[in-house]
Amino acid sequence: MIKSSLTRNWLAKSLLLALLNVLIVVPASSLAEDIDREFVFASGLIEIGFPDFAEKVVQQVLRLHPEQKDRAKLIQAEILISRRKFADAEALVKEMGMNNPKAQAISLALAKGYYLTGETDKAKTIYNDFFKQYEGKMPTDSDLLRFYQDSAYQFGQMLEMAGDKEGALKAYDRILKSTKDKNAQRRIMADQAALYVKLAETSSGDQQARSLAEAKKLCDSIQWGGLDIWFGQSIITLANIELVKNNSAGAQKVIMGNLDILKEIDKYLQEQGLPLSVSPMAGARFLLGGLIQRDADAMSSKKEKRDETIQLYGKALTEYYNVFAKYGDSDWGSEAGIKAQAIKTKLEKNYGKTIKMDLGKFQSKAAATQFRMADNLFTQKKYTEAVGEYLKNLNQFPEAEISVPALNNLLQCYANLNDPLYVRMIGEYLGERFSKSSIAPLGLLSLGKFYFDKNDEPMYMYAYNTYLRCFPQNERAAAILFTLGGLRKKAGDEAGAMKYYQQIVDRYPKDQYYPKALSQMAWGAFAVSNYAGAVKGFTVYLAEAQPSPDKALAQLSLADCYRQLGQFREALKEYQTLIQWLSPANNPYGNSTADVQKNKAYLEKAWFQLGYSFARLNQPPEAVPEYRAKAIKAYDFFIANYSASPLAPKALSLKGAVQMELRDPRAAATFGELSSKYPQSDEGKNALFALVRSAIEINQLDQAKTAFDKMLSRPDTYSLDEFARVGQAFLDAGMKKEAALAFQQVVSKSADRNLLERSLFGLGSAEFALKNYDAAIKALNELMTKYPKSGLFYDAKFMLGTAYEQVDRLKEAQEVLSDVFKYADKPLLINQASFNLGLIQKKMGEKAAALASFQRVALLSDPRIQELRPLIEKSLMESIALFSELQRYQDVQDCCDQYVKTFPSGDQAEAVRKIKSEAKLKAAQTTSVPSAGTPSAPAQ
Repeated sequence: MIKSSLTRNWLAKSLLLALLNVLIVVPASSLAEDIDREFVFASGLIEIGFPDFAEKVVQQVLRLHPEQKDRAKLIQAEILISRRKFADAEALVKEMGMNNPKAQAISLALAKGYYLTGETDKAKTIYNDFFKQYEGKMPTDSDLLRFYQDSAYQFGQMLEMAGDKEGALKAYDRILKSTKDKNAQRRIMADQAALYVKLAETSSGDQQARSLAEAKKLCDSIQWGGLDIWFGQSIITLANIELVKNNSAGAQKVIMGNLDILKEIDKYLQEQGLPLSVSPMAGARFLLGGLIQRDADAMSSKKEKRDETIQLYGKALTEYYNVFAKYGDSDWGSEAGIKAQAIKTKLEKNYGKTIKMDLGKFQSKAAATQFRMADNLFTQKKYTEAVGEYLKNLNQFPEAEISVPALNNLLQCYANLNDPLYVRMIGEYLGERFSKSSIAPLGLLSLGKFYFDKNDEPMYMYAYNTYLRCFPQNERAAAILFTLGGLRKKAGDEAGAMKYYQQIVDRYPKDQYYPKALSQMAWGAFAVSNYAGAVKGFTVYLAEAQPSPDKALAQLSLADCYRQLGQFREALKEYQTLIQWLSPANNPYGNSTADVQKNKAYLEKAWFQLGYSFARLNQPPEAVPEYRAKAIKAYDFFIANYSASPLAPKALSLKGAVQMELRDPRAAATFGELSSKYPQSDEGKNALFALVRSAIEINQLDQAKTAFDKMLSRPDTYSLDEFARVGQAFLDAGMKKEAALAFQQVVSKSADRNLLERSLFGLGSAEFALKNYDAAIKALNELMTKYPKSGLFYDAKFMLGTAYEQVDRLKEAQEVLSDVFKYADKPLLINQASFNLGLIQKKMGEKAAALASFQRVALLSDPRIQELRPLIEKSLMESIALFSELQRYQDVQDCCDQYVKTFPSGDQAEAVRKIKSEAKLKAAQTTSVPSAGTPSAPAQ
């Protein structure tokens, strides 16, 4: 049987995700395993770019398991590193101490972060120190072991890229010793064997012989372990061993002798829909192309062999082209395209042949491969070597898409080599030749930042001015102009600053920096809620403006900006200033009747917001009671002087909230006044609700309970409608016990359907939330008995069914769902009922029936209807699990295919793909594969 596997490219990027994040489905798990999974999941979220979600996962774990704080620090550090806050992560390591295994794991995460940002020296130092500490032993901490394996592979890649092949081999060996995963071991062994061959290519004598022997030994071990793509890779390595020995015939014999096996692997990959980029056939055909080309090159100098030479070049071209076209994403694909192009050119130029083979569409991929070495050298900060590689490849691919980022990196190389002449030459070429590129300007911006950090004004001004001249329409042009204006202003060059600001006004009237460059920028910023920018503009305007309604409005707006920014102390100062301006009669801010009316409206708002700002001011803590007293005073003034204002009911409500915060018993009277004085306002209609809500909002739950207890002590004083509304308020706030008591008042006394119907449902909901399922069943059954056609029918039935399920009254739960099926006419209701029924049937052990319910949802629902998609997704996952239990592996695969097609970016997409792969393997266990013969046993 041929085993499927992942690509070598994927391995190079994420081997450790495969080694460490394998999900094993078991009937039950221990608490420790659950916690482990949560932390591994959080770490995985960071890896794929969701640090905020990772933080939420960890906070949830800590709420339940506070003893896991050290593990949480590890995730916290990973989040910091993902945001490039390396100093903060280093501080965590120092705080925890390097004897703590979690701190050691953080240091390894730091090394990876440094490596990915080009700080290879720092990464190498951390890796060397760590692995020296664990020489001859393995970490026992599970988190540290996970990072140990990841880092061993990362370190190996780093060393291999830097040319330290022996160090890389040693690093890979650490993975072999730390994992029992046979498939992972075979992958690493295949990489090691290939690396030994590369080591042999650059050595001679006994050292070469030892390297080739180690490679042969590893290949034999791989072949002894079974037939899979790693078996195929070992064949390529064995052929390369012969090439190192200068035995071309031997290499060809190895390939041709195992070609049938390679074809079988290739065929299997195609049949299973697996990527051909992992097929060892790519390497075999590439190698054959090289062997044939070598013979053609040797024969090309003999004129009498011209026809035979052309024929050999044609065969080599065919091999290379097939690899490029069929296996383009493999490790050999791009290089094969380059070699094919070279032979095509030679046949056309030297031999006058016309080759109808179009390689143009593959040029960008080929170019990317050629620039890889230069990029690696650049990452390692080997700028001199990188310059040579970039220039060589730019001469070969001057117009390729990859050429622009290559030129950007070349700029950085010359800058780091302190060669301003070449910096200017490349900068001019980049700006003029690629003026329409969206990537080219990034090179000049990065160059400007490089010199700015070095305080080299002539060079950063050159970089930014070249950018502005060559890319005037780039999205960051206005921002750069604004920055340069700020720099000139900081240097005291006001005239120079104004020139840059004027360019923004002239060229970018729609840019966000446009209002900032104008003297009237305040109004523009305020209009787009840029309150921080507006504060600066208003301040300048108010300092120069003469008294008028416009100045009064600007003052009110300045105060509002501070309030929106949460700067209530500053807001208070500005509101008080406006009140001082507008309070005196005949003030100079309004001369006409219309102006006076405008100013009255401004003054009214100022008084209201004055009270609000005092109510929100919280520093210093000892002054808070005084601020709240001033808030009440301001609200009292407002209510007394603007009682007809639409804001008056809100002012009373906010006053009551402040009194609640102060635990002032007069709050109840305030809300009573609100209810009686403004009965038609929203606040008046909800005065009692406001009392409860305010207490809950300021986390004064005791106050809320006390107020409610008073209601219960004199229930006849309050209407049943008020009890219903208070019950709903408590329910919304999560105070389920109080909600149940409030609804019971209504249920026990009311015959009014409007009250009784929603109160029965509220009572059932509260009891359900309290897990008093029998009480919930009683209330919901009464609701359905009294009002069988209630608008709450479906909500009640679903909750009732779940309550029956919770108390193991499964037959009754099924009967409840039958009622839903009987009357439901909307897809969401029908499918929700089917899904719930499936859960009940599953709990009853009726797996076939449960499958039928889940499959109804999965197969018959329309995924284009957004509200059905969550149900379809959950039904597919339930179906996959049940089909797996029933060992119906083809059905598992079909469900997986449907999931991936319907939810290609779903949360479970990756897990589903893994499940499908496992199902394929299990389904294929009875499939036989032609034997490759009996390989020799590995050396002892």
